Amino acid sequence: MMTAMEELVDWLDKYADNRLYGGRELTIHEIKNKVKTLLKKEREQMGYTKQDVFKAGEMGEINRHDIEHIISYLDKAKEK
Repeated sequence: MMTAMEELVDWLDKYADNRLYGGRELTIHEIKNKVKTLLKKEREQMGYTKQDVFKAGEMGEINRHDIEHIISYLDKAKEK
């Protein structure tokens, strides 16, 4: 799976290749919309970081062992 930035670079590369063979120019509006779409996709892919989970656990006064246990389950779920 490509990151949003990798996908953007790939999209721009394909555009550049197409332009060399007579394709039309992209507008700033089209580029801006593509970047917005990919940034939204990247945020959705990221989810919560381990640091986010630790911080939330500390705020909720959950012991460190339980937090680490939750993170291990999150890691396993992400692999599937």
